Amino acid sequence: MAPVTSDPSNSFPIELVLYGDVVSPWCWLAEKRIGAAAKLLDGFFAPLRHAPFPLRPEPRAPSPAERRASASEVRKAARQPDGGFLSPDLWITGDAPSSSLPALAALAAARLQGPEWEELLRERLREAALVTGLNVARPDVLIEVAREANDYLAILRRFIETRSGLGGETVVH
Repeated sequence: MAPVTSDPSNSFPIELVLYGDVVSPWCWLAEKRIGAAAKLLDGFFAPLRHAPFPLRPEPRAPSPAERRASASEVRKAARQPDGGFLSPDLWITGDAPSSSLPALAALAAARLQGPEWEELLRERLREAALVTGLNVARPDVLIEVAREANDYLAILRRFIETRSGLGGETVVH
C-alpha cells in the first residue's frame, strides 16, 4: 500500500484560541508562552485569538477560602521562571473581585474597536489585577484602566504616524 501523503501547507496557519480570564495568572503566562512558541514557529500559527472564560462568573464576594486558594495560585504562578512579576495582592487585600465578568465585558467592547485596543486593554487589566492588585471588576477601576490604555494608544499612534510620515513632518527611516 502506498503511503498517504498530504500537502502540509494546506494545514497552516493553525488557529489557536486561548480561553481565559484577566484575573488568572495562568492564562497570562500561557499567552506569553504560546506567543513565544508561535514566534519561533513563524508562519505555522495565525494570530492568537482570545475568548472569555470567566473564572468568577457569579457576582458574589469570594469566601476567605476562595481568596486563600486564589492567592496561592498566584504565588505558584509567580514561582514560574516567567512569572516573577505576579503579585497575590488582589486576593489578600480587602477588595477582591466579586466577578470577573465586568472586565471581560470591557474586553468585548474593546474588541469591537479593533484588535490593538483589545490587546492593550487586556494587558492593562492584567497588570492592574495581577501586578498592582486592583479590583478590575469595579467600574471606577475599569474606567481608569481604559482611560490610561486609551492615552497610551493615542500616544503610540501619534508616534507611529509621525515616524512613518502618515501624520507629521518627521519621517525616520
